[in-house]
Amino acid sequence: RSGHAWTTTFSSVTGGLSNTIFLGEVRVDCSVHLQSGWTRANSLQGRAYTTIPINYDSCQENHANPCRRPDNWSTEAGFKSRHPGGANFVFGDGTVHFLTDTIDHAAYQELGDMTASGSIP
Repeated sequence: RSGHAWTTTFSSVTGGLSNTIFLGEVRVDCSVHLQSGWTRANSLQGRAYTTIPINYDSCQENHANPCRRPDNWSTEAGFKSRHPGGANFVFGDGTVHFLTDTIDHAAYQELGDMTASGSIP
């Protein structure tokens, strides 16, 4: 669909395919914008972000803190799972890694950047 697609090539991932997150777990019950599935989420972009810590709790619809609600753009689109302690991610080389939610946040953000030269801790 014109205007909604975002594409890249493997060669444009200059940080290395084995060091770049391509997909990760999300909880659709914790994000209003991901509830229709990742292929239709967020104007067909299907994006979640490494700027939000793994398993950040945005699942409480009536929480007093708006950052804990599933309708908050600033926090809801983080990767999260029902696994205690982390989430699974698919990297550009096809490998799957469980990253803990105690990962250094700067290192985690680099793994989400296709031009960074970070590595899996």
